[in-house]
Amino acid sequence: MSDPAVFSLLLLLLLTLLASGVWVAVSLLIVALAGLTFFSNAPTGLVMATTLWGHSHSWPLAALPLFILMGEILLRSRLSNDMFTGLAPWLGRAPGRLLHVNVLGCAIFAAVSGSSAATAATIGRMSVPELTKRGYPESLILGTLAGSATLGFLIPPSVILIVYGVATEQSIARLFIAGILPGLMLVLLFGGYVALRAWMNPALIPAEDRHFSFGEKLRASKNLLPVVLLIGGVIGTIYTGVASPTDAAAVGVLFSIILAVATGSFTRRDFIEALMSAMRTSAMIAIAAKVTENASSWPRPMPSSGRGAPSSLRPSSTPSRVSSAPPPIQVWMPYQPQATTARATAGTLAPITPKEARASTA
Repeated sequence: MSDPAVFSLLLLLLLTLLASGVWVAVSLLIVALAGLTFFSNAPTGLVMATTLWGHSHSWPLAALPLFILMGEILLRSRLSNDMFTGLAPWLGRAPGRLLHVNVLGCAIFAAVSGSSAATAATIGRMSVPELTKRGYPESLILGTLAGSATLGFLIPPSVILIVYGVATEQSIARLFIAGILPGLMLVLLFGGYVALRAWMNPALIPAEDRHFSFGEKLRASKNLLPVVLLIGGVIGTIYTGVASPTDAAAVGVLFSIILAVATGSFTRRDFIEALMSAMRTSAMIAIAAKVTENASSWPRPMPSSGRGAPSSLRPSSTPSRVSSAPPPIQVWMPYQPQATTARATAGTLAPITPKEARASTA
C-alpha cells in the first residue's frame, strides 16, 4: 500500500476516535499501534515499550509538568484580582480603556504559566464579570480574552515550545528567547486592534467616571510586583544562562507556591487539586508528543525483491559460476561517519571475505 493511502487510513482512524470522545493521548496511541501492527513488520509490543520507556525519563521534558504545575497553582491564587487592580488605573484613559486589561493581563500571565487554558481561565475569572458590569460589549470582552489567551503558546515559558524542542532536539532556551519578540508584537497588534475599534466607534466603550492620580497609579502597581519578579526569575535565569529551562521551571514552581500562600487564598486542598490537574494535563501532552514524535520513525518492511531493494540483494536471472572459495559476506553499513576507505562508504554494500572479517574482529 502506498504512503498516501496509509496516511489517509490512519488519519481517518484518528478523526473517528476523536469524534467518538476518546482522549487525545489514547487516540494517538491507538493510531500508533494500528500503524505498527498493519503497516510494519516490527514487533509492536517491543517497539512501543522501548519508545515509551526510553522517552519517559527525558530531562528536557521534565520542564513540561513543572511549568504546567506553576500555572495551575497561580490559577487558584488571587493573582487575577491583583493584576486587574494593578493594570486598571493605568489603562482607564487609553483608547479601549479596560479592554486592554485582557490583552496585557493575558500577556503577563502567559509569561508565568505557559498554558493558554490557564491564562484564559485566570484572567477571565476576574475581567469578564467586571467588564460586563461596567457595560463593555460582550463580543469585545470574549474576543480580546480568547485572542490574547493564545499568547501562552508563544510567550515563554510556552508548553508547546517545550514539546517542539524535545521532538526536534532543539535548544529549549533558544526557542524561549526566540518567542519573546513575536509575542510582544502580537500584544501590540491586539492592543492596536482594540484602540482602532474604540476610535472608529466610541459608543462601544463606556466612559470611566473615576480618574486616578499618578500617586494612586504607583500604589496600585505594587500589586504587579510579585508577578514581575516571578517573570524575571524564570525568564531571566534562562536568558542569562544561570539555569536551564528545567531548573528555571523548578524555581518558578517554588516561587509560585510562595506567592500563592502569601495572598492568603491558597489552601492545602487547592495545592492537591493543582497537582492532580497538572498530572493529567502533563500525561496527556507527554504521551501525545512522544507518539507523534516517533510516528515518522516507524520501521518499514524491507522488500526482498523488486523496486526499493539494493541491486545486489535482488534475485539474479543469470546463474553464477560455481567456485570452491567460500562466498563473500555481504554487510550492509547504513552510516559510517568516520569511514576513510571506499569499502566503508555510507549507504553501500561492501563484500568482505571471511579472512578480512576475522582480521577486523581480532
